[in-house]
Amino acid sequence: SFSRKLKETNGVLGSSVLLECKVSGTSPMSVAWFQDGNEIVGGEKYEISFLDNICALKLNALDVTDTGPYTCVVSNEAGGDVCHSLVSILGTHHPDPLGYSSDVKIGEPLVLKCQIGGAPEIKVSWYKEDTKLRSTQAYKMHFKNNVATLAFSTVEDSDIGEYTCKAENSVGFFVMKVNDLSVEKGKNLILECTYMGTPPISVTWKKNGVILKHSEKCSITTTETSAILEIPNSKLEDQGQYSCHIENDSGQDNCHGAITVLGASSSQYNIISSAVISTSGSHCAILFCCCCFVLFFLY
Repeated sequence: SFSRKLKETNGVLGSSVLLECKVSGTSPMSVAWFQDGNEIVGGEKYEISFLDNICALKLNALDVTDTGPYTCVVSNEAGGDVCHSLVSILGTHHPDPLGYSSDVKIGEPLVLKCQIGGAPEIKVSWYKEDTKLRSTQAYKMHFKNNVATLAFSTVEDSDIGEYTCKAENSVGFFVMKVNDLSVEKGKNLILECTYMGTPPISVTWKKNGVILKHSEKCSITTTETSAILEIPNSKLEDQGQYSCHIENDSGQDNCHGAITVLGASSSQYNIISSAVISTSGSHCAILFCCCCFVLFFLY
């Protein structure tokens, strides 16, 4: 069975993401990965590993086709289990113009369409040359089902020019911060932060202001989108103020929480906290796309 399951993951086009989950069970154990029900074969694009009961799938050179559901399947003689993740891709995308014809006549209606891909929230703008357009009685703008449209009621001489559709989605905000929490003595602590930003991102964990390092007592796992701090068999001395600091070339961010260890004992896992952190001003974590139309008219 899975002691730590997959989570939804966001990646930037052209970069890499790492999907990880942790299993418990008797060896030997087989692991298989699937995207949309199709089994993934390891190689340069997909790096598959299974070490210390951690199943990992690294997706390299991300493109829009990597968006979708992923499944990890583990099994041994005793049975099997599955867990799932949804991968979304952020970054540059060049949409395809739809339904465009260069044979436009004065006085006739016209609709320019643009197919856009990316994660929400997506903001769409239309430009004529360098001037941003706004809906008027002469033309209306809509965005539905990932298709942006600019509809002219009738084309006039003044409408001749180059039109551009631009779409963007900005990334960079806290979804949830770490809270002050308590855990029983003897339980395993798992502190986890999930973040988005332009790689490389450095991660630093601290307890009471002192930097923590990976060791037998304190296990630290870091990927391009998450950081996990695990402390097995917690003791009273493990309580204190914990913080996670992330930083890249565009900025930095922090989250923290006070952890209290109570006197009772138990052998089960206790997930202390989960936080989602975004680096502020991450300049490459922006969906930017555009398609251009040049209007010519027939008289």
